[in-house]
Amino acid sequence: MKRFRIFAILIGVSIASVINANAQHASNAPTSDTAGDDQSTLNSEISRSEVTLRGTVSLTELAASAANRQALALNQNLVPIEQPLHRLPNGTLTSNASPAVMNALAPNTDVAGRFEGGSVITSISGFTGLHEGDNVTANGYELEPPDQGLAVNNNVAAEIVNNVLRFFDASNGVPLSPPIATSTLFNIDPNVYGLSDPQVFFDPVSKRWFLTEVAYNATVNAFAIAVSQSSDPLGSYYTYLVDAYSSQLTGCGFQDCFPDYPKGGYNADAFFITADLFSNVSPFNYVEAAIYVFPKSKLEAGKSFNYLRFDDPNDFVLQPSVPAPGEPFSTARNGSEFLMSAPTASFGSGRPRISVLAVINTNSIVSNPGAVKAL
Repeated sequence: MKRFRIFAILIGVSIASVINANAQHASNAPTSDTAGDDQSTLNSEISRSEVTLRGTVSLTELAASAANRQALALNQNLVPIEQPLHRLPNGTLTSNASPAVMNALAPNTDVAGRFEGGSVITSISGFTGLHEGDNVTANGYELEPPDQGLAVNNNVAAEIVNNVLRFFDASNGVPLSPPIATSTLFNIDPNVYGLSDPQVFFDPVSKRWFLTEVAYNATVNAFAIAVSQSSDPLGSYYTYLVDAYSSQLTGCGFQDCFPDYPKGGYNADAFFITADLFSNVSPFNYVEAAIYVFPKSKLEAGKSFNYLRFDDPNDFVLQPSVPAPGEPFSTARNGSEFLMSAPTASFGSGRPRISVLAVINTNSIVSNPGAVKAL
């Protein structure tokens, strides 16, 4: 998977202070279901049909199953699949940024100066997790550099690298499972779909594991999602395949756009995946950044659900927030999720700046999804 994202930003403000200021503004704003007249909201669309449960899978059984062994063996015989190349809005590869972009990302001397004379790391303790050899075993070809996701709970580390998943004892690195092909986790035929951009999260409040990848082929662009039924990482999971609902957007070419560079996050009510949408029609232009909002309670119960997509053509690579350990979810405006972007670095023009967005009224995602707003 092509992955090379430089995201240093030349800014003269604290990111934390921006988020705190925005959160304070949201807390002081009216508590109605809609945003105030002084705040602009993003266009939104509710999925036209419900997403239904794809199936359930036990990772303990799957790891030892003949199906997993066969998937690992089968994948070695596949013809190599060209992985998506990550692009900037102007179509250039993120691994080949223009001089103008590189100049805009020049080191911030004010920030760099804070590290001068600071403490020096003299030792690092850790263990060897998944490596490219595991992915070659699972897929039969090399993906460089590796896409990686990592989450930890109760001394268990879940690592997902490209299309392989494995669990470890975080204290000593002892594997708790063999390598598991993610195609078997999501119940996806690797001859039909490509898989890319893996992520894994653990929600310490609901005590559930969330794993996602993009599933794609010539006619389908979707998110594969697996949610644990308990806090046991090797227990049973609900699995879904959710369309990257966007075919009605003008630039997508009458089928769902390719959801590039997805980023996940969550609050008390919803699980969020953002993506950069690119057209399926040559020259495969950038269309917009999208925010997908899924009802977390439905995912965690294995139920059917509708979901939302917010349209943001003025940003690129939106990063949803994930609470720090012990940090409560935001209850402002009937539930809020904050997201951040650095459009100057991505679009390569204008004054260096960051964007902070808020999705509000997330508590209504099940009962009245149309009342959820992004501003």
